[in-house]
Amino acid sequence: MVSIQRPGAGGRLRRGCEEVFAGTARTRPGDRPLTDPQYTAWRLTGPDGPVVLGAGPSGGFVVPLLPDGTYPLTFTATDPDSGLTATARVSVRVVGCLR
Repeated sequence: MVSIQRPGAGGRLRRGCEEVFAGTARTRPGDRPLTDPQYTAWRLTGPDGPVVLGAGPSGGFVVPLLPDGTYPLTFTATDPDSGLTATARVSVRVVGCLR
């Protein structure tokens, strides 16, 4: 089971800025939390395809320099025991970064 807590659907990500990402992933069977970054990945799919933002169930990652627009954000986790992969996806809006 995989879910995204932050950013929520329709959330805004500031291009070129570090944003906080948070998700959960649990094994099946066993219902154990997956916390090892090597089994998780965050991706934002832009016009030229997916861009890996980072790994781990949560963290601060820099948003790529994409044009303003709405893009799918994907959190993927792989169960280390079974090799099964699960994905959660939300649409987020990339906007300019005000410093």
